[in-house]
Amino acid sequence: MSQAQVVQPETFFLTPTSKVPNSRLPALVYRSALTPASPPTELSADVVCSRIEPNGWIKGGIFNHFPTCHFHSVTHEAYGVLKGSSKLRLGRAPSELEEHDDVIVPVSAGDVIVIPAGVSHYWLESSDEPPYEYVGLYPEGSPHWDMNLCKASEEETAEKAAVASSVPIPTHDPVYGKEGPLTHNLTFTDEMVYLWDDKQDICYEMYVRQKRSLEEVMEWMRDHRDFTPSKRAYQTQFKRWDFPSKQHPAHKNEALVDRVKELWEQNATQAEMLDALHAEGFRIKERELMRLRARKRWLLRVPNNTKRKLSLDDLEVDGDVEAIESDRIEEQNGSNLEPSAQPEEDEIPALDPQVEAQRLERRREIEAESSERYASRKRRRRTRGWGGMPADPPAPPRFPSETTLDESKVTLHLSNDEYRSVRLKFQQICEEEGISKKTLAGPEVWQAAKVRLINENNHLRSVFDDPSDSDRKYLSLDVVCIDVTKRMRTAEHKMTLADAKNMISVNPDESRKMRDAFYKILQADHFTSKLDTGVEHWDELKEKWINESDIVQRVLSVGESDPQYPQRLKALETICRDVMKRLRDDQNRRDPSKRKSNTTKGSTGSIPPVGTGPSDVTERGNDGSILLPPGNPRPVAEVLPPDLQIDPSLLLAASDPSVTADLQTIQPSRNESLPFSGNLQFAANPFLPHTGPFPVYFRLNPRSQVHNIGQPTRQLWLGTLISGSIRELEHLAVKDLPQTRVIQFEGIAPDVNGNEVSYIFDSDEELGAYLAHVAGRKAIFSVTLDPITSI
Repeated sequence: MSQAQVVQPETFFLTPTSKVPNSRLPALVYRSALTPASPPTELSADVVCSRIEPNGWIKGGIFNHFPTCHFHSVTHEAYGVLKGSSKLRLGRAPSELEEHDDVIVPVSAGDVIVIPAGVSHYWLESSDEPPYEYVGLYPEGSPHWDMNLCKASEEETAEKAAVASSVPIPTHDPVYGKEGPLTHNLTFTDEMVYLWDDKQDICYEMYVRQKRSLEEVMEWMRDHRDFTPSKRAYQTQFKRWDFPSKQHPAHKNEALVDRVKELWEQNATQAEMLDALHAEGFRIKERELMRLRARKRWLLRVPNNTKRKLSLDDLEVDGDVEAIESDRIEEQNGSNLEPSAQPEEDEIPALDPQVEAQRLERRREIEAESSERYASRKRRRRTRGWGGMPADPPAPPRFPSETTLDESKVTLHLSNDEYRSVRLKFQQICEEEGISKKTLAGPEVWQAAKVRLINENNHLRSVFDDPSDSDRKYLSLDVVCIDVTKRMRTAEHKMTLADAKNMISVNPDESRKMRDAFYKILQADHFTSKLDTGVEHWDELKEKWINESDIVQRVLSVGESDPQYPQRLKALETICRDVMKRLRDDQNRRDPSKRKSNTTKGSTGSIPPVGTGPSDVTERGNDGSILLPPGNPRPVAEVLPPDLQIDPSLLLAASDPSVTADLQTIQPSRNESLPFSGNLQFAANPFLPHTGPFPVYFRLNPRSQVHNIGQPTRQLWLGTLISGSIRELEHLAVKDLPQTRVIQFEGIAPDVNGNEVSYIFDSDEELGAYLAHVAGRKAIFSVTLDPITSI
């Protein structure tokens, strides 16, 4: 092959950053290497593969615009552009653009791009007509690509850099074979980019013998040798030279180990342990603490409903600690037993038919009495489920006591911030005036406190300056104020699970055994709720638990003479009630009648099957558009970044095939109803923080006018967002309410104090910003619905 026939590639050298390993090898761009003819011939995947695959680069998929920054640490990658054009950003995470020079490379049909392992890349702008499309190719025999989203810590990035630097240089150029320019460029670069050989002795002297910090070594080398690699490059090179680590393992610090054990036995959470250790002068990071607990088997609670079954043998002490990452969720999720300890369904004997009949009859009587009391206006409307019975349908308040807090907020025009301000102010007034309850304070004192609240709050003063609908406004304010005093009273004697365990002096292991024992008793009894079986039977089950558990007997052995005995009984009741709730959640999830069934048949499917190797090709829609980004579709727990904290109930929703029904591309306006004929597919949102799916909650906004549409409605329901578009979100919100339409979405997120803040959005860009803001937490949408006259 003559040099005149070879397209010499453009080279792009990319230094490491704190988020991106990059590579000592350059990225290469071959211009028009696939279309040397003039005019260029039309390219297809088969044409490109027939030319490149004989050179040892194997097709891994056909892709289009993918706007998420990522890198692969285990394999090099090549792209052959089939059609359209785009701009490729190399070597920089979005969060680092202010710290490093931007590297943007325009590419078009016929170009070939080679991206070394460790180099980050993503597309900024791509053509729509023709739609940008390219083939991904990988060196033959290389492992399937991994997906790293450039969000890890410096330590984790250093580990990925070491992996990427060990990936062997390909033996063949993807376009020109063994004699092509790739092997010359990369081999020459591997030897010449960083000349480290004459630096090893001086680095060893300063870093190891003189015990200088890495920053001090870098500064000396810069000032005296004019040698300026990045910190990541130094770390990678020191690993190659096998310099001894300066890390001081936490498990060798006896004082630290003893203190962590003490905190663990006090049922402290991971965050509480870190706070206490830092306050006491211990220098330990979160992952170091998790490794220490894994080594000592000081585990915290496993999240409820977690599908993965963990045992102590599953935890790797010296390597990856993902097996205990779920501990972080415990602070948001009152999780329960180790799922592995729960008995299998077929081990539980069937309930005695006579007992089952008695419970069913009791349930019918309770439901009939409840319905009769509701119809005769002898009980208030239930806005949420209670005792296994569902909430009542949404409806206007029939009398004052049915006014909810959400309805009160609407009446008083309170935003979330204003609502918090009103509550805090009234709590302050009550504390100053000694008010704990409306009935105890008396009408005059109560009214004076509310008048003071109105006078001292500018928003309320403006609301009540308008004389219209004054009765409803005063009622709404009364509802808010009563709730404030109720929360003040319950806060004084409310016992959390952690409080309960500390009260009876049990550590997490003992707590797990206690809870497991009671769970099995309830499960064997086919227990559903105290409402169904009666309080007497509940007490009988607790008595059985006490008699069979050595730990519980030890807790109660102090006897009634102990002044804290009543608090110990309350702690045990708190634990029992939590186990009952977890059991009921498990029962509801296992009961097919309480879950949607997947009735879609014969679908072409917008969600491709999970693949296992580079040969998997991305699925396409009927119009030829690519539906998913590069890589194999994976469960949501794998797609999301590893540091995210996702509530297990959301992961279960994402795994439910009934939630991810097939979709068909549509773009109706918000005022039009969405079709409900199945096979719906939505255009992908280009502003997403990462690839979907996104498990979401929907909460019915009290302003919704859907109480008279002639069908049941819910206060809360789940969905799974695949494309991340606002149109798909509208479809999910109303797919079970076909006579309604979405008027407004509000994204809900907590502020630093845990109070809810709402964000109104109307575009894919705003939705993407909200999903990025709540990454790792629940995505909750307050939905305002209205009925429509026709479908």
